[in-house]
Amino acid sequence: MLKNFAPVASDGSYIYLRDANGLARWAPPADPEAEIPVAANLLVGGIAAQGDFIYLSAQDVTMGAAANGMIVRIPVTGGSSAPLVANIGHPANLVSDSEALYWTEDDPQSAAMPERVERWAFNSRGGPTTLVPATIVRSLATSNGQLYLSTGTSIETMSSSGGALKTLATGLTYPGLLAASGNEVVWVDPFQQALSGTAPVNLDGTCVTAQH
Repeated sequence: MLKNFAPVASDGSYIYLRDANGLARWAPPADPEAEIPVAANLLVGGIAAQGDFIYLSAQDVTMGAAANGMIVRIPVTGGSSAPLVANIGHPANLVSDSEALYWTEDDPQSAAMPERVERWAFNSRGGPTTLVPATIVRSLATSNGQLYLSTGTSIETMSSSGGALKTLATGLTYPGLLAASGNEVVWVDPFQQALSGTAPVNLDGTCVTAQH
């Protein structure tokens, strides 16, 4: 029985959940078919599933504060985690496509805002590339060669390989929980608010092709 879990990623065949024992691989409505252990020193903040691997954004709790972030991968069948990128600011909002991983991280020197958006290509032999040097991002999504960002009051898009940001929607309250498929992008607004907040929670969306 699953307890204290958060749904974190899907590869089209399975849902991967973070639970008390590490990760659970699940094809609903059946019970989780496999528990995938995660090293005890990793504080997992996000997960992406691509091909034969699960990718985690995490912090190594045995290291000191600001630059203890890392991106690691684990085979979907289980096994040891292998670090791909290390000594970075605290990473979050991890997503992937067939070409690369994308995430946000804060300043590795001070763990301070604003964040930057990073890209690490699967065929890379070096470190990540910074796509957006300073921003505030609530969540990321990617589809059809585009990267989508929810900011404080807007939804932005850019080429997943880098380039200028383009506004898709603005005047929002606190958008987040982005999801993208094909040319459709959806989000929840506001996805987080104070207990005293009165703004109605809406599921919004836009068709990207309609913006051209």
